[in-house]
Amino acid sequence: MNVVNQINKYQLDIYPNPASREFSVLVNGTGEEKAELVILDMMSKVMHRQTILTGSPEKMNVDALKLEKGIYILQILGKNAGLQKKIIVNP
Repeated sequence: MNVVNQINKYQLDIYPNPASREFSVLVNGTGEEKAELVILDMMSKVMHRQTILTGSPEKMNVDALKLEKGIYILQILGKNAGLQKKIIVNP
């Protein structure tokens, strides 16, 4: 698999961003596989982790009230690819 295919393997949407109470994460992948959804603070501390399936669009809701005000990195980590986006939490 080349680098372009690895980058395009996942589609990740986060809304609303910035978030106050709750935000939704929509993940879609090009092949069904287990992946991890990880939320890191800016010090790389894991704040949330869960296993997801990427074969069809999967929507998850995350409680922003469990996170302190700040900027976080949301990562999707699969077997051969990964993707990350920033989320701003302002409860």
